[in-house]
Amino acid sequence: MERIELTENQRCVLTLLQKMGPLSKGDLAERGAMGWATAVKVISQLSEQGMVDRLGTVRGDPRKKGKRAYLYGLSHDLPLAIGVDVEYRTTSMVLTNLHGDILAHATTATIAPSSDTEVWRFLAETIGSFLRDHCEGRAVHGVGIGVPMIGFLSHSQVDNLRSMRDLEITLSAQLALPVSVRDNTKSYALFEQWRNSSFESDDFIFVSIRTGIGTGVFYHGELYLGGTGLPGEIGHIQTVDSGGLPCRCGKQGCMETVVGQRNLYRAYCQEVLHDEALAQQSEQAGQEVLSEALFDLFRRARAGETGSREIVCRAADHLGRSLASAILVLDISNIIISGHFGDDGVLIEDLLRTNLSAKLLRGSSFSVRYVPFDHLGHVRGAALLVLKDFLIDIRSNHEHG
Repeated sequence: MERIELTENQRCVLTLLQKMGPLSKGDLAERGAMGWATAVKVISQLSEQGMVDRLGTVRGDPRKKGKRAYLYGLSHDLPLAIGVDVEYRTTSMVLTNLHGDILAHATTATIAPSSDTEVWRFLAETIGSFLRDHCEGRAVHGVGIGVPMIGFLSHSQVDNLRSMRDLEITLSAQLALPVSVRDNTKSYALFEQWRNSSFESDDFIFVSIRTGIGTGVFYHGELYLGGTGLPGEIGHIQTVDSGGLPCRCGKQGCMETVVGQRNLYRAYCQEVLHDEALAQQSEQAGQEVLSEALFDLFRRARAGETGSREIVCRAADHLGRSLASAILVLDISNIIISGHFGDDGVLIEDLLRTNLSAKLLRGSSFSVRYVPFDHLGHVRGAALLVLKDFLIDIRSNHEHG
């Protein structure tokens, strides 16, 4: 499908409807800081393009006379995007829209790649099959893909950004659609940024605790990619003082080897359940098993159980060491943590606040917040790599003509 070029005012209206739900032309003019005539023109243009629907009229005071204003909302049919989340074991795909509706969903086993060419072939075949099975007759505007940053695409860690760009070009040609590729932590951070109204700061560090520790650095509301696509890889700061477990990056004692969810699961089996046989199966455990165990670990820790609390405190200490370095270097003091820890994962907030207070400069101001993972957040965030082109950061003081 041809790429749609939108004006800033059109993107502003779509963003307001995405954030706030149905609004009248008057509301859109006021909230979008645009004139009435401009709002009327923009709504007309977006309606003609099939992106905005007229839904009905505003409820008014029945005692008052005069016409009621019409309400306008986002279309469920346009724009559409495919989101793809590639994890080390499973690849998930959705077809979604600006509402966040899941119009189609599929999963498949992820290959263990030996070359970038093999990755390209796997993704082209997997996405091509999804298009044929679920998107026939639908106007898909593009494909967003979230991938692991270490050990999936290029075997040379510094080549990740180049590999992502090569993948975008190759898949775009094969699928005849625009393709955007980022690491899956950054795509999830986009999902949280757009769905969560409490993200009031344009500058923040998002930390994802899954098999690996992923980081998304937002500066002035934009994802910072750096020169190689690996900014803020705090999971690979060596926080174990001597030795430590081997990390998938090739080093030993990285923070990830203590805080990653499989390592937390292993410690839970050994130190809480005292089941060494179960601990040895940590690499084979599925996400449902891992989540259930980590929910229990944090529930026990929050309730004060000694063994469980020691594991979580240890993880917070290693995570705090890496985050303190990032805060001091980047001068970004807003931290958001996500993991499969359930509601009791909020314990990590308190532990990190205490930990960071002892490691940062005296009097430093910072905030830490834990947000449980949305089970489809990574794949919906991948779709936002495409759909964000239809949106605008309305927190910034844009001038609309």
